Amino acid sequence: MNPLVSAAFVIVAGLAVGFASIGSGVDQRTAASQVVEGIARQPEENEALSLYFQMQQFGLTPDQFTFGSVIKACSNVNQVELGKQLHGHVIKSEHGSHLIAQNALIAMYTKFSQINEALIVFSRIKLKDLITWSSMIAGYSQLGYELEALSCFREMLSQGIYKLNEFVFGSIFNACKNLARAEYGRQIHGLSIKFGLSFDAFAGCAVTDMYARCGWLCSARTAFYQIGNPDLASRNALIAGFAYGGDPGEAISLFSQMRTLSLTPDDVTVRSLLCAFVSPSALFLGKQVHCYVIKSGFDLEISVSNTLLSMYANCSDLPDAHKIFDEIKYKADLVSWNAIITAFLQQRDSGQVFSLFRMMLLSSNKPDHITLVNMLGASGKVASLEIGDQRCIRVPDCRLTQDTMEDCCLIGIGKEMMMKDGSTAFKE
Repeated sequence: MNPLVSAAFVIVAGLAVGFASIGSGVDQRTAASQVVEGIARQPEENEALSLYFQMQQFGLTPDQFTFGSVIKACSNVNQVELGKQLHGHVIKSEHGSHLIAQNALIAMYTKFSQINEALIVFSRIKLKDLITWSSMIAGYSQLGYELEALSCFREMLSQGIYKLNEFVFGSIFNACKNLARAEYGRQIHGLSIKFGLSFDAFAGCAVTDMYARCGWLCSARTAFYQIGNPDLASRNALIAGFAYGGDPGEAISLFSQMRTLSLTPDDVTVRSLLCAFVSPSALFLGKQVHCYVIKSGFDLEISVSNTLLSMYANCSDLPDAHKIFDEIKYKADLVSWNAIITAFLQQRDSGQVFSLFRMMLLSSNKPDHITLVNMLGASGKVASLEIGDQRCIRVPDCRLTQDTMEDCCLIGIGKEMMMKDGSTAFKE
């Protein structure tokens, strides 16, 4: 055990003895709470929770700061049931109505993906502060409730909360991005400028990413150059926007600008950049980036290798795609297998698709719905209903019997062979 943690247990026990002998525990409770809070700030979440329960056993009542610390520790170790137990303690405590504890509960439940529980806590708070609103908006945005996030944001403004920060805007820009509604984001961007956040790196990165993902590349570039000191995340967002937007030249230009400024790209940078090369005409640029990847050692990252594989496949360069796969074969993950299988399927090489699928079954990776869709598609291309049926035998094993895409592929096999058998397969 960490010596600091060991000392903390001794201190809490000693404070409990002092509390029992003196009979007035105000100072002891405060000191014990501070010890727990200090440990919770360290990467020692389990020990902080143990200290908290030791306080309980010794009769030392935690305050709102202790609750805030242990609830955060609980969310970090992903202990859902323990979190609910702590929620019960908060309700029973004299400090249960304090915003520090309540805000921590909202953040904990959103981290547990339990948005309804977070909403219950949120709705019971009469006087909400900026952290309360921010936590709820962030929870909605992160868990896919984008419209609710926008509604909550609008309600916050109507309540007269006018001291908005970059984190609130970051969450709401993320919601607009996921909805692909840049027009909403543009209005909120104007509001953020009024709050003096146009030069903020966090808010600027979020709005740049939002515009870029929505295809508003001119607006993304403008927002990016307004940031006082753009960080790597904001540059990555802009590069990704131009890459996915089909402008590899601008993506390369931004990448070159990073290197001129002596900024070190990360794996997200190179993966985003590689996604710009999706046609044979862009293969030359893609190979240049591949050279940089090798020199920088990024090829050791399986995620980067997978993106390289997909890049070569999209550029119709199957030999190099297969070469990349051979280099990572023994550490290939599900994404790797699906990428190489898809590559050969796109070139209508069904024999190689079946060969790769058999190899995949011998590896530690199990097929998912993408794999099975590819296999069923390959079965249709070779007009082999028997092979298609063999692939379908594996569908129940993967619990994917209701997947609509696979049902469509079964019909596709029927079209290649006989409509009757295809319809029968669909009904089954």
